[in-house]
Amino acid sequence: MAADRPLRHQPNLGPWSFASCGSGRWARFVAPRVGRLHCIDPSSALAVARSTLADQPNVQFHQASVATRGLLPNSQDFGYSLGVLHHVPNSAAAIRSCAQLLKPGAPLLLYLYYATGNRPRWFRLLWHLSNAARLLIRRLPPRPKQLVTDLIALTVYWPLSRLASLAEAATAASTPSAPTPAIASARR
Repeated sequence: MAADRPLRHQPNLGPWSFASCGSGRWARFVAPRVGRLHCIDPSSALAVARSTLADQPNVQFHQASVATRGLLPNSQDFGYSLGVLHHVPNSAAAIRSCAQLLKPGAPLLLYLYYATGNRPRWFRLLWHLSNAARLLIRRLPPRPKQLVTDLIALTVYWPLSRLASLAEAATAASTPSAPTPAIASARR
């Protein structure tokens, strides 16, 4: 699987794993786009995920921790865990456990929260403001919430993602690549 392509452009993907799927909020977006999705969670939230994803026949649920996940090593094409692994007592061991599930070269998408104590005051203030906005937005009725979050995605996240793509392309263009074996053997 090409990790640099958006999910919508990769039909018929093989098995994916989602460590600590919780209520299945993110899994419901992934499930229709992959061949098999393994949702792993040790908590009772897995019952909510089963309900959320009841219409997705390609989803398997595993009530387990990331350490006792029940999946074979080197069996997954992709893995992800969003905003969870920083809560476990040994985050590094949990990440290693998730990585062991992946086929060689398969990507692992992680989102970890971190302490802001070592950041400048302006950063902590910005974080607190964005968190306050998040707490307000989550209380909105569905339609206004969708409108506000779409507006944020359009005016904040989309421009930042385009800027990151441009920076990545500029870096790739300025970084010399290693010669391919065919070219290297032709130079001998």
